[in-house]
Amino acid sequence: MGSALSSTGKVEDDSRGKTESQDPILEKLRGLHVVPPIMKASSGDTTLTDLLVRRTSSQSTPEALDPSTTAKLFALYQEWQRLTAANVAKNQEELGYKIIGVEELTLKILQRMNYASRVLEASATHLKSVQTLQVEVTETKRSLTETLGKYERLCRKVEDMGLHESNIKPVSISNQTQVSCWSR
Repeated sequence: MGSALSSTGKVEDDSRGKTESQDPILEKLRGLHVVPPIMKASSGDTTLTDLLVRRTSSQSTPEALDPSTTAKLFALYQEWQRLTAANVAKNQEELGYKIIGVEELTLKILQRMNYASRVLEASATHLKSVQTLQVEVTETKRSLTETLGKYERLCRKVEDMGLHESNIKPVSISNQTQVSCWSR
């Protein structure tokens, strides 16, 4: 049920008799081998500083770094520190610009909200006035309707009594014509 690895680097499937090549990543992993470390720490050295600053009695011991390697390590560390500081400064500057932009947008939004609240307050005041005017218009309309009703009754009464002149004719009341009892 399984597959067997042949000497050609191909996997043979016993159940089907097919051959397929191995995964390239697996081939690379199998090709890796362990190398000896460039620094050997003694039991007392636990940090990078201990390793770099440690002085040994004899420079020929295999655990000590030679001065050129130490200088290279310090140079790499300084370069890394410089790049990191530049990156942090750049990020801080970008954040500063973003904060300024957000503050400006916040001020604009606050101004617009203040304007909108003033408009709403003015509209509320106008609506209160409109309600008062609506009541007044309703009362005026009712009063006008009563007055027109009284006027029509008076016109009918005058006509029934025959007090009007013979050349004056009564006119009915409409919205588009001038209201009068008689027209000439």
